Amino acid sequence: MADRRALAKILSFYGIPDKYIKVISTIFGNNNAAVKVENEISGWFRIKSRVKKGHFISPFMVIILMEFVLSSTAKTVGEHGIKWRSKTLLDLHHVDDLSFLDENVCKINELSEVLQLQGARTDFNII
Repeated sequence: MADRRALAKILSFYGIPDKYIKVISTIFGNNNAAVKVENEISGWFRIKSRVKKGHFISPFMVIILMEFVLSSTAKTVGEHGIKWRSKTLLDLHHVDDLSFLDENVCKINELSEVLQLQGARTDFNII
C-alpha cells in the first residue's frame, strides 16, 4: 500500500474531509500499543502493520490510489491510447488488473515506465 502521508494528500486532493482522512491514516499508520494482563502493563511497542487484504477499506484505497496514479500517468504522457467512438481510451482496469491500449508498442512501453514512476512517487508498487 502507499505511504500514509501520500495517501492522506491523495484523499485530500479528492475532497475527502479531514476527519475521515485522520481515521484512515490511523488504520494505515504505525501505532504504539501495550499489553495489559490483569493489573500489569507491558512496555510500549510499535505496531508496524498494513491494512490486511480482508479489511473493508482496502479495496477502496486501492481504487483511489490506482485512479490517482493512472490519471497522473495520463497527464504526463499526453496523447496516447486508441480512438473509440469520440473519445480516447488509454486503459482498461478491473480491480488490480490493468491493460494499456495503444496502436504503438513503443507508446505502451512508455506508458508502463511512466506508470511505475508515478506509482513510486506514492510508494505504490506497480509490477
